[in-house]
Amino acid sequence: MAHDDPAPDMRRLACLDWLRFLVVPTLAPFHAALSYTGYGVVYVYDTPVGDAVLAGHGLQGHFGPDALRLFTVFMDNAFMHLLFLVAGMGTAQSLRTRSAASFIAERARRLMLPFGLVLLLVIPVQG
Repeated sequence: MAHDDPAPDMRRLACLDWLRFLVVPTLAPFHAALSYTGYGVVYVYDTPVGDAVLAGHGLQGHFGPDALRLFTVFMDNAFMHLLFLVAGMGTAQSLRTRSAASFIAERARRLMLPFGLVLLLVIPVQG
């Protein structure tokens, strides 16, 4: 091992980066699909789903194309769990190289700006 290489337990895990690379881009299509299938609770439903909700029938029916429903169910049961696994493993790996306070401060800096923008610009439009 060269002198400038980090210790084996301090290196980034490439498999986590690849899993994150594969899972994160599926989040927007998954959440968009919820409004066409009736699965989940969302602000805006596609017309047939919205009509059933407004008529008081609930979401007992199967809405949307079969492929979209299968995609949504698969994503909910597989990829969302994988996303949380990757996030937890990444957090554990990160906490090996820094303090909890440093980790929380870095997360707050990275997440509070997007959270604030969504809170001010997106949620009022959805409501």
